[in-house]
Amino acid sequence: MELMPAWKRWGYEEGLEKGMEQGLEQGVEAVARNLISLGIEDGTIIKATRLSPEKILSLRKLLEEDASGQN
Repeated sequence: MELMPAWKRWGYEEGLEKGMEQGLEQGVEAVARNLISLGIEDGTIIKATRLSPEKILSLRKLLEEDASGQN
């Protein structure tokens, strides 16, 4: 197996890191959406996910819009 040049490896590693960060963020948001749908209080969700109150409110609004659009 041939070794990757340093410049190419740096880009590869940077892409992996960004992908992992994005995946983690999406996972945390998914957990928050699930907690919102279960009726958990915002303060508890903020403590559990460390998302900002504004982000929790925006996720709550998106869930409400989705629910009203399906009816």
